[in-house]
Amino acid sequence: VNIGNLTQQKDQANLVAACDRLRGETPGLHALVIGDGALRGELEADIRRRGLQDTVILAGFQADVAPALAAADLFVLSSENEGMAWVLMEAAACGLPTVTTDVSGARFCVEKGVTGLVVPPSDPGALARAVGELLRNADRREAMGREARALAEARFDVERMLDETADVLFGAPAP
Repeated sequence: VNIGNLTQQKDQANLVAACDRLRGETPGLHALVIGDGALRGELEADIRRRGLQDTVILAGFQADVAPALAAADLFVLSSENEGMAWVLMEAAACGLPTVTTDVSGARFCVEKGVTGLVVPPSDPGALARAVGELLRNADRREAMGREARALAEARFDVERMLDETADVLFGAPAP
C-alpha cells in the first residue's frame, strides 16, 4: 500500500514502474495507492499503457486508511522528497514493514534492514528489488513488521513526544 497525494513529490510513477518490473516475477502482486491529486490522469494513463490495471489500483482519497494498512503486506513510500512523512509512523504503528526512498525523515522512521528497506529516490529498479525481496520472504517481512511496531511504540508514544516537546519549549521536563 502507498498513501499520499498524487503529486510529483510523492512520485507514485516510480511505484508504477517498479510494479511493471515485478509483475512477471511476483504472481498476485497488487499495489493499492490511496490518495488523489493533480497527477491522477497521468498515473491512470501510465497504468493502462503498461497493462497494469489489475495490479495497481488507484483508490482515491480515503478518510480512514486503517483498514488498508491492516490488510497490507507492506508499506511503500516512493517519494522524491519529504519532510517528516507521518504515514511512515502510521505504517510502523500498524506493524507494517516499509520500503521507502531515502528522503528526509525516512531514516528516523525506518531502520534499514530492521524495520524496512531504504532505496534511492526515483530508482524503480531499486524499489522493485526491495519490494520483491520482502514480498518473497514472509518471515523477514513479519519480523520487520514486529520491529516496526516496537519502534513506533518506543519512538512515537504520544506521552513521550509531549514530554520531549515540553522539554524543548520550556527547558525542563514536563510535570
